[in-house]
Amino acid sequence: MCEIVDGRIYHVLDLIDKYLEYLEIIKNYSPFTLRNYKSCLYAFLEVLRGKDIKLIDCSDIDSFRLKLREKGLGFNSVQYHLIVLRQFLKFCFIRDFPTLKYYKIETCKYSRPEPCYLEMPELKKLLEIKDCDLFRSIRNTAIIRVLYSTGCRVRELSSLNRDDVLSNNVRVLGKGRKYRLVFISDVARKSLDRYLSLRTDKSNALFVSGNGKRLGVAMIEIIVKTYALKAGIKKKVTPHSLRHTFATELLRNGAPLPAIQQLLGHASITTTQVYTHVTDKYLQEIHSKHHR
Repeated sequence: MCEIVDGRIYHVLDLIDKYLEYLEIIKNYSPFTLRNYKSCLYAFLEVLRGKDIKLIDCSDIDSFRLKLREKGLGFNSVQYHLIVLRQFLKFCFIRDFPTLKYYKIETCKYSRPEPCYLEMPELKKLLEIKDCDLFRSIRNTAIIRVLYSTGCRVRELSSLNRDDVLSNNVRVLGKGRKYRLVFISDVARKSLDRYLSLRTDKSNALFVSGNGKRLGVAMIEIIVKTYALKAGIKKKVTPHSLRHTFATELLRNGAPLPAIQQLLGHASITTTQVYTHVTDKYLQEIHSKHHR
């Protein structure tokens, strides 16, 4: 599967590498996103089974779609794979590489589920849970408080360093490797300071295990899930639930949508608008309860 591009011979894998290099250098995509894109494109190569990339047609796209569904992927995951493939073919199209025209791949909008958030009594129960180990107990409470106070993503929290925490705000490296400042409440800051006072390691990572190693995304997710189960919360609680709770409470208390967008690090305000559906239901409940 070798092709000639700009007078040079490229294997199709080289084309994918050039595309990923473009996303990293020009578009400033994160390593996590690059891994996802690479995985999607390699999954498509499995469907091609060595077929010349110049000869692919819409039937190959249909086979790819079917293969993804056979693997058990949901609607959103299938759409994600197709969007990645479409963008790769657009990259080839712009560079005059002869292959299937990108606009022939039909994609649909994601069906966004309503955000799962906690009511204040549920959040209070979550914060009351303790671990039998003092260090873990104080650290885990600090994790939950910082997630709720800042509204940051779990991957952003995992990558935080001690020097990212300023007096009353935190410097977060978000999507697209863009930094933004988020604010931390006095209660969350005190909880964080208490945890840091117990640290004896030299690691610059903000949240670490007992042996000083940075906590990864998976471990933080396990901590939040475990605490939610101990608290008897029936909902499927994740670190993202605390981010949703942060945004929902801001909106309920009158914060303007553009401000919430900035605090969450959303590139588009349409992403932030999902919370208006949540608050609309909340206001309707208030109206039904108090209006006669």
